[in-house]
Amino acid sequence: MISEIRATLDEVLVERDLAVAVVACAGFDEPAQLVGGLRDSTVLVNLDEPVPELPAVADGIAVVVRTPADLSWIAGGTLTLPSSRRQVVHLVEAPAWWRPPLPFAAAGFATRALGSLRAGRHGDSGWILEAHFSAAVPAGWLLRSLTASSPAYGEEPLVDLRSANPIGFLAEPELGPVRLTVRDGAILDGATRVLTLPRSGRLGESDIERLRPFHSVTVDWHDAEPLAAARLVAGLAAAGVPLRAADVPAEQRALLGTALCELIETVPQDLLAREEHSIRLRRTALLAHAGITRLPSVSVLLATRRPGLVGFALAQIGDQRGVDVEIIVAGHGFDPAPLAGVGVTTLECAGNVPLGAMLNLAAERASGEVLTKWDDDDWYSPDHLLDLSLASRYSGAELTGTPAELIYLEGPDVTVRHRWRTETRQDFVAGGTLFLPRTVFDAVGGFRPIPKTVDGELLRAVRQAGGQIYQAHGLGYVLRRGRPELHTWQEGDDYFLDRAVSRWDGRRSASHASTSASSALDIAST
Repeated sequence: MISEIRATLDEVLVERDLAVAVVACAGFDEPAQLVGGLRDSTVLVNLDEPVPELPAVADGIAVVVRTPADLSWIAGGTLTLPSSRRQVVHLVEAPAWWRPPLPFAAAGFATRALGSLRAGRHGDSGWILEAHFSAAVPAGWLLRSLTASSPAYGEEPLVDLRSANPIGFLAEPELGPVRLTVRDGAILDGATRVLTLPRSGRLGESDIERLRPFHSVTVDWHDAEPLAAARLVAGLAAAGVPLRAADVPAEQRALLGTALCELIETVPQDLLAREEHSIRLRRTALLAHAGITRLPSVSVLLATRRPGLVGFALAQIGDQRGVDVEIIVAGHGFDPAPLAGVGVTTLECAGNVPLGAMLNLAAERASGEVLTKWDDDDWYSPDHLLDLSLASRYSGAELTGTPAELIYLEGPDVTVRHRWRTETRQDFVAGGTLFLPRTVFDAVGGFRPIPKTVDGELLRAVRQAGGQIYQAHGLGYVLRRGRPELHTWQEGDDYFLDRAVSRWDGRRSASHASTSASSALDIAST
């Protein structure tokens, strides 16, 4: 890492023989040891400490950050860095799933002054961005454009949602439990240093990724500074790291809150129960400590040709919690109004109107910021829409959904579980869970007005437009599978049985199948 950083500085600053240069570092214990011998005219700044007065303009500036979290941290702060025509950002450690650090397009002088931009991988997991401007531009503009951040004011939350989130969660860990001790700025497994704890207590994406392979993490935090320790635990919980930190000191308990402290008393051994535990952890920590003051309103689009299932579907939508929900029901060949009740928007479509056209008509009547598709015969957790709202927020994806991980087969009356790699960017999610902002829906033209494969066509349109699709956890949704001829996906029961990693008689939700005493999902048993 040291050689990589010094090579960067030699290339873009030292060899250019600049009269005044600034090297600003964040996320490192000893920046001076990292950067090596700089020219006397170069100012070295540790952004993790109080920053001295800096020149207003520099001939060149290099910002060296350890993780994307450090980049977001300084970009969202109020620190004023010098203006310069030559600017370099070196991100040293980034997880494999992290996107390249490319600036977001923005109007204004800085964009007009941009002369050239070069980005490339550097080392095992790093990135370098080099920008040249025709006139001196504040370095803060480039940093904020890389993270889509604006200066943050007011009380600082314990969790930075951009770095501490469930992306990359492993449902099948490779290693057993680990016990970590926080001591002298390090996180130790026995006498072995596992991670360096930043002074703030905020772990970066790469730090969290190193802990993913463990079945669970037990934190012994009594030697840590209270606020840094609370940030560490809240960040791990928000990331969904199966976490145990019993006997929480009073000061940390006051910072974390009772609900989260109760969840970190134990971690189940059963892998399915462990994942449920992770889902409860992340949901609680994100809502309490990630600074989320408002979630978008959601319009649920229900298109159905089965009057007998309208009540079943509406009951589940009505059970959704934590989100502002609007319901639009489109009846295929019948009027759903008598079945829908007060507060539900309804429309009747002729029997020859294709499914895609029905959904578009329902979307025209929707006023929510987000649209989501709902299937009339499947089962949904009461936290289904809340979890998708959170996943959409922390992933930044244009479309979010879940896999069909739990499938109930009506013929043999069994529930099977398929293995999916969740909490990742994918090309596909279950059609009954499509969740996307109205702006994205309109941008891709909505659903194709066809009778079948409308879900797949919408996913394809988002991909072709350059959008990302994110697959959240699959334990809040159970797909009902009847006779094959009734489905677009016309595979027989054997197809699903042969690919199952688990199987249970009757219909089961994840909580019924696991050994946990309480349900993280609470899927209705109707």
